[in-house]
Order: sequence, then C-alpha cells, then structure tokens
Amino acid sequence: MGCGWGGLATALNILSPDTHVTGITLSENQFHYFKQAIDTHARNDRLSVFFQ
Repeated sequence: MGCGWGGLATALNILSPDTHVTGITLSENQFHYFKQAIDTHARNDRLSVFFQ
C-alpha cells in the first residue's frame, strides 16, 4: 500500500513509538518529502520509507 506524503506513518510513529512503520511510494517527490519529514520528526529508528 502506498504511503503518500507520510502523514499517517509519521503520526503512528509519534503515537506508538514501539511500532515499526515502513512506507512505500512510487512518487519520487513524495519519497523525498517523507524522507525529510523522517529526518525532522521521527522519534526513533522505527520509521522508514522506500521508493519503488
């Protein structure tokens, strides 16, 4: 399932920090946006995104 811009995945990471969330996107723009959001907002190493 695509992760879009990563809003839901980021919210899950913040609200449930023990859960690992992986996003997959087909959009290069969404990938870079989400990657920047991870670098800025992620509270741990359990949030990741892949461009496929």
